[in-house]
Formats: sequence, C-alpha cells, structure tokens
Amino acid sequence: MRVGEQVKDGTPAVSPRSKYSEIEGLRGIAATLVAVFHIWIGGVSGGVDVFFVVSGFLITRTLLGHIGRWGEVRIGYFLRRLLRRLLPTAFIVLAATAVVAVVVLPQQQWRALGEQLVASLLYVENWYLGFTAVDYNAADQSRSFLQHFWALSIQMQFYLLWAVVFAGLVVLCRYSRLSITRSLVVGVAGLVALSFVLSLVLTAVNPQFTYFNPAARVWEFGMGGLVALLGSKVRLSGGGVAAALSWVALGALGLTGLIATTLGASFPGWIAAVPVLSATLLLASVDNAGAHSAHRLLRLRPLVWLGGISYAFYLWHWPVLVATNYVLGGERGALGGGAVIVLSIILAWVTTRFLEWLQGSRTFVVGVSGRVITRAATVALGSVVVVAGVALIALSPSALTAEEKAEQEAILSDTATCWGARALDSRAICEEHPSDVVLPFGDPALDLAAVHTPACNVGNGSDALVPCQWVTSDPTVRVALIGNSHAGSWFPALMRIAQEQGWQVDTYMKDACAFNTTYRANGNDEWEQSCVSWNEKLSASLAAAPAYDFVMTSASAGNARFVASDGSISLDAGVRGYEDVWRPLVERGTAVIVMRDYPRGSEEAIVCSQRDPNGSCGRELDGEALPDVSRDAIASAALGTRGVELVDMTQWFCRDGFCPSLIGGVHVYRDPGHLTSAYAYSLGPYLEAELRDVDAVERLFTVP
Repeated sequence: MRVGEQVKDGTPAVSPRSKYSEIEGLRGIAATLVAVFHIWIGGVSGGVDVFFVVSGFLITRTLLGHIGRWGEVRIGYFLRRLLRRLLPTAFIVLAATAVVAVVVLPQQQWRALGEQLVASLLYVENWYLGFTAVDYNAADQSRSFLQHFWALSIQMQFYLLWAVVFAGLVVLCRYSRLSITRSLVVGVAGLVALSFVLSLVLTAVNPQFTYFNPAARVWEFGMGGLVALLGSKVRLSGGGVAAALSWVALGALGLTGLIATTLGASFPGWIAAVPVLSATLLLASVDNAGAHSAHRLLRLRPLVWLGGISYAFYLWHWPVLVATNYVLGGERGALGGGAVIVLSIILAWVTTRFLEWLQGSRTFVVGVSGRVITRAATVALGSVVVVAGVALIALSPSALTAEEKAEQEAILSDTATCWGARALDSRAICEEHPSDVVLPFGDPALDLAAVHTPACNVGNGSDALVPCQWVTSDPTVRVALIGNSHAGSWFPALMRIAQEQGWQVDTYMKDACAFNTTYRANGNDEWEQSCVSWNEKLSASLAAAPAYDFVMTSASAGNARFVASDGSISLDAGVRGYEDVWRPLVERGTAVIVMRDYPRGSEEAIVCSQRDPNGSCGRELDGEALPDVSRDAIASAALGTRGVELVDMTQWFCRDGFCPSLIGGVHVYRDPGHLTSAYAYSLGPYLEAELRDVDAVERLFTVP
C-alpha cells in the first residue's frame, strides 16, 4: 500500500473489524491484575504492560486511519482528539486526589504532593519518579498518591513519538515511492527490537530508573502496533492451535506477577516479555480463535464492562488505596481491600458515564454544547491543579538552615528537658517533659545529617573514594565511620561525642553500599559492582594509612542478598564478607564497633505522628521492623568475630514491643528507613554509655 492507497470503503488495509469486545475484556483482566497486586500482594503484575500493548494496537489503527483517509498523519487533529479523551478524567482524579491528600497528609509532605501534581498534569511523572528513585536519600515514595501516573505519562510520551514516527515515514515514502505498509512494518519492528535490547541492558544496569524510562517501554506498545499493521496476515494455522495458545497466553498473563516475584526478576527486563507476548498473542488470534478459545472468557460481559471503564478505574484505584492505607494504618484485610475495589469501580463508572453524558449533550446551557463545556471545564480544572501544586510547594517547610540546626542541637543538649531519647531514660530528672510538644523545626523528611551531602557521600554507580574529615582541636583519637546511609544515620550521635571528647572523625560513605567484600544481588549490577570496587579501594587506603583507634559501621538488617561463589544467595557469604573486611583492621589494633540496625519505621506511623503528635503513632517491634540477629548478616558477623563489638540501641527506639515514631517531641524517622538528624543527635549520651562499656574504646575517653 502506497501513500493514499485505500481499500474500497476508504479505510486502511488492516483487519476489517474495527472494535473487538475481546479488547475490552483484555483491559478488564489487566485492570483486575493491577488492582489485586497493588492491594493484596504488592509488586508488579504485568497488567500495565497489557495496557501498553493494547494502547499500541489501538493508536496504530488510529494513525493508519489517518493515512487511509488523508494520505498523511494530521498530528494536530490527532492530539486534539487524544487530549479530549484523556484529560477530563485525569484532571478530575488529580483535583479530587489533591483535596483528599491535603486532608490526609501533614503539611510536611505537601511539597512532594505539589511536585507530583504538576509532574502528573504535564505527563512527566515517570521522569520525576525515575530521578527520585535513584536518589538514595529521597523519602520513600511507596505511599505517593500519584505514583501510578507514571504509566499514563509514558503512554502520552509514546503517543507523541508514534505520531511523529508515522508522519515522518509517510513523508519519506511520498518522496521515495516506497511502500508505506512495508516501511511502517520495518520501522516499527526496528523500534521494537531496539527498545527491547535497551530494556534488557538498562534493566540489568539500573532497574529502578529503567522502570520509568519510556525508551525501555516502546517495544511493549510496538508489539501491539505490529499486530495492527500486519492485521489479517497474522493467522495461526488451525483453530485448535489458536485456541490452545490463547489459553496458554491467558494463563501466563495471570501468573506474570508470581513468576517475577519467585524469580526475583526486575521489570521491565526479560520478564516483561511474558505479559507482552501473552497480550500480543491474544490480540493476534482474535480473528481465527475458535469457540473453545480463551476469547470466550474475554467476551464475558462483566470483563467487557470493566474494560470499558478501565482507564478511570486505573486512575482511581491507587489514590483510593493510598488514602485507605493512611486512614486504616495499612491494615486493610480482605474486606478492606474489597472495599477499595468496589469504591474505585463506582468512582470509575460515575466519572466515565458523566463525561460521556456531558460530551454528548448538544444544548447543555443556552445553546452551548456539552463538548464545549467539557473543554472549558478541563482547562479550568487543569489550571486549578497547577496553581494548587505550586501553592503546596510554596507552603511546604524547607530544609533547616545552619543556624536552625545549631539551635536545634542546643535544645536537644539541654538536660533540663526530656527532648528526644532522653524521654525514654527512666533515670532522667527533667523539669519539663515535652510529651505534647514537637521540636519546632521544619520537615523531618529534610532533616539529613551533614554527612549525607554530595561532598561526603559517594553516589550509586561511582567507586570514587571521597573521605571527609571532621576535626576538633588537636585530636588525639582518630575514629572512622564507614558504610551507607544506615551507618550515616549514627553520624550526629558520634559527632556529639567527638566534639565533647576532642576526637577526629573521618567518614567514608557510599549510597546503598555496606562495608563488605561480598557482591550483593540487589537488582542493580552497576551499583553493586561499584560497591565491590569501592570496598577494595577503601580497604587498600585503610591499610596504607595509620590505624584508626576504632572504626564504626552499620548496615540495613535482613534485606541484603549476598551472593556465594556458586551463585546462590547466602547469608553466610555476607557474614564472611564482613569478617574479611574487618580482620585486617583488627590485626592492626583497630577496634571495630558494629551498630546493630535500628528498627524500621512505617510511612503510616510517620504521617500519623506529624498529624497527631499526641497520638500513639508507631509500629510493633516484630521481625519486619527488625529481623532477628540470625537473619542479619552484619550482626551475626559481629557476634562471631574477635575484636569486633556489637552495640544494640533498640531500647532507645522501642519499649514494651512498640516503637513510636515520635519520642520526646522529636520525630524519629525522616522516612521509613532513615533517622532524622535530630533524633540521632539526642542519642549521643546513650551511644557514649555503650562505647564506654567496650574495653578497647573506654580508654579513649578523657572526660569522665
């Protein structure tokens, strides 16, 4: 088919069936998978990948319709129709979510909400999440109200790319007399191949960023595009074969999430091929699937109906889920999860039907059509969302200035009050107990210790050795703090001691990297390879320099996947890695102090304490908050290595099996995995008491 060529009815030469009920059924299954995994299981389901394939199929058919009717792609017309279809629902959900989130979230979290409102409105939420995901010190995004807009952002970016690619190929064929059909197939197939290779390579290097990278997702849309382009040319021999394959595809699609979880595979990567190929096969076999194929299931009225509102359902289900998590503290159960689905379906149906009625009204108000009203309301609503996002950013607390940080530390040092960890000290005699007063400083999410600045902290993927020296006047004791952000969390407490004792503290910090010689399979090969190299450089540097009096280190408990020599995941391999890196230090007379990891907080408890400082906000001290020592490689290694001491400060985080997120008027956590600088500073006297109990360190104290 050349430019302008059409079949008799004026449509392009693709499959004559313009709408399949099976497509809506497939969307219904995708929506169900997404909701079930988000609500009850967690992790990826493959449902979004199905949406991408279907979107690629439909948008390719739309662009082929342009070529068939006009011999060109009318990008302006294409975008206007696209935005009319997508924006009203999206803007309604954004506006409603903003209102609910402001009510649910404390002011300290408004900045992130405002930033994501603007990013989602502009369809760049995927880039926002991609860059914050690789910021190791960024607050946890797992409870973001608008996180799910990443998929819609990639979808919009793909639509723009596809329109430009098709328009460009049409122009090329017009002047070269090439066949447009052949050129489109070759061009799309080339993009699919390139994107798939990029997905494999980039996922192996940096899965967190790649997950949100549209370049690694184009092939998923493109597979649907190839089905639309090849149309009736793609036929499976025999209805029985098609039927059998359709059931295999549907089964594989349903098991994608479980397969990914079992294998520990990173998305998108190769595992994304399971839902993509399943959806592609189901689309390609529509025309010749027999009566006993899986398409019978796809044609079921409930699935078709759900598929018809799947766009709105996807938009609504996530903010409803997150709001429920905050209200119920994350404890939903089966009934709570079912209520989330029912409420999301109701909201999706009302939104979809209302917009259909409004856009179909011919004389809505004094001769003004419903379509005009919809456009005006969409623009107005989008403007309101932008203003709201900017306002939320402007009203959010900022990071502490140096003066505020100094004032905060002065308050925490006042022994006449029970600020911070002192509130848990049964021996403390305080004139004032700030149990109902919160330390009056900024957003706890921004309360990072000074050691976390780029000047002293090596980022992911780099193996540069960047020590920082924190020197007091004429130090006689030299101390090193080594490790990742969990080790860095102890910096304020250690520096409080060092300033009082006149010690020198040198820090060696690297994001997501424990002081350990063993490779870890944590999903990012580039990061882990750089960690191994960084540890080698650090060990060589420590061996060449004068020995430290003691080295302090720590690491996250229980979640490191250390790789043994045979390729298996092994806790023992991690234990040996710690022993190997500590042994040369001990042999030179350096004491090694291992800080057992602190209990992990929870996003719900953090928000609870920000909204209600007088409430009992926190979490139970269980194996999820703090794994047993037997499942903690660094703690196990410390207990079994001569010259190494394990210091456990759990009592200053939890009492009677409960770990508050606000202690003595001080927020304990800046996000679920990291301490605030303020609370860590308040731990200084209690860390000192623990260190004085270590024979090799006690002699270093000059002040009683």
